[in-house]
Amino acid sequence: MTSRDSIKQNPRRFSLLLLLFLLTMSPGPVFTVRAQHASQRPLSTSVDLDEDSAQWGIYEENGNPISEVNNVISPSLDGRSLRCAILGGDPYSNLHCYRNLPAQPNSNVFLMSLSFYYRPNSSFNNANGVPSIVQGLEFTMNKWQNGLRYEWALQWDNVDPGAGAPKWRYWDPARADWFDVGVSGGITGVGWHTLVLEGGIFNGQVHYRRFIFDNTTIPLDVVVEPASEPGEPNKLAVAVQLDGNYQEDTYELFIDDLTLITGEAFNDVPFRYWASDFIERLYQAGITGGCGTSPLQYCPETTVTRSQMAVFLLRGIHN
Repeated sequence: MTSRDSIKQNPRRFSLLLLLFLLTMSPGPVFTVRAQHASQRPLSTSVDLDEDSAQWGIYEENGNPISEVNNVISPSLDGRSLRCAILGGDPYSNLHCYRNLPAQPNSNVFLMSLSFYYRPNSSFNNANGVPSIVQGLEFTMNKWQNGLRYEWALQWDNVDPGAGAPKWRYWDPARADWFDVGVSGGITGVGWHTLVLEGGIFNGQVHYRRFIFDNTTIPLDVVVEPASEPGEPNKLAVAVQLDGNYQEDTYELFIDDLTLITGEAFNDVPFRYWASDFIERLYQAGITGGCGTSPLQYCPETTVTRSQMAVFLLRGIHN
């Protein structure tokens, strides 16, 4: 058997060859390549979602906080940030600041990135018996579609006596609770931090892929069910939440450079598939358009012909 015949009959070997070839061209993570070719999947990118406070709403999830949402020029990274502030109110009141966006029925991969800053400084986990000013911070991206809510929510839980706080947790609507991701540590105030959250929808389930906090990548690989919310209009949303303490001490959260990127993923390539990240890069680079549409499919285990391989290589070489 010739090497070409071996490649033809072994789709995994062919895929690996292409993937290694592409990696030499584009070593970055998924979503860093922007669509330039007709066969590429269009990505929807919404940037600087923080810069118009009039587009933001407030939801009081618990209690009755005295709150304020506006834009400020300082602190900020680009001259304008969003300020969400608890200014008092009932004990343990929470302030949920959100922004709705138009529905995207076909989007099933999601990435949210932002920078945040809180003040004043807070102690961690009610140190020395004094209530920490910041009880917790939450960051979410959501998709409502046909009565279902697909939600990716991370919480920095600063107060959880006896359970290892401060730590990061993810939300599972089916169990209506937060669950540890195995990462602990305090987040200091009066300074900027960065957060990237990646997730997707596969086979109707919510997949937490990973998050990146201050340049440290934390794999999640968690799958949960969407929540049933009949009657809710189709839309996307991003949100942050401030959890107040017993004294409802005043504190502010500033959000800057908030970006939401959405797109369509291959229906037959699970996030756990050994080559899922590489397949994303092949598609974003315009080397392949997959094997079918409606739904979008890649056929990762299908035999590839030599003529198809020639086209892929030519696209990779000549863009």
